Order: sequence, then structure tokens, then C-alpha cells
Amino acid sequence: MNEMFDQENSSAWHDARIEWLKILSRLWFAIGREPDPRQIAIYEQALGYLPLGLLEETINELLFRHRYNNIPTIAEIAEMTKQIAGVGDVRQAGEAWLAKRTFAWRF
Repeated sequence: MNEMFDQENSSAWHDARIEWLKILSRLWFAIGREPDPRQIAIYEQALGYLPLGLLEETINELLFRHRYNNIPTIAEIAEMTKQIAGVGDVRQAGEAWLAKRTFAWRF
């Protein structure tokens, strides 16, 4: 997420991070729970390199498919991300997803 900005101290980086975390937090809100800051920090550390648009698409798809009243695991999020991006390794998902976009993207 932060490769798009020169400094993590910048206002743009901060705003982008807040928006990214709001998208991630939807997993908690969808089941009626308040996001746990410790869990959010772990999820952000594991998935923070995903572009906002890919994260949003992944979360939306998980909200439709996840059948249980719990938070999808990092592994489930990674699996859905790989499916959406069409790659075998989640670390390649962001770049592959962005390469398929023929329109402007935010982050």
C-alpha cells in the first residue's frame, strides 16, 4: 500500500491507510462485532501490501461467500485474493490484479 507514496508520514499515505483499514474492518462489522485492534494489526501486517481495490473486491466476495458468523482467516482472504487475481501466490496478486486494469486506480 505505501509504495505509492514517498513518505509514510504524508497526509496522502495516512488517508489511504485509513481507507484501507475501513475496508478491512467491514469483515468485523458484517457480523456485528467491533474490530479488535490487535487482530486488525495482524491482518494489516499480513495483507497490507494488497492494493485497496483488490482488498475491496476480495472483502466483497468474501462477504457473499463466507457462510459462518466469524471473521474469515488471513488464509481465506489470501485464497480469495489469489482467485480474483488469477495467480498461485498471494504475493503476486496485487501486481497481477493491477496489470489487468485498463482504467485509472486509486492506490
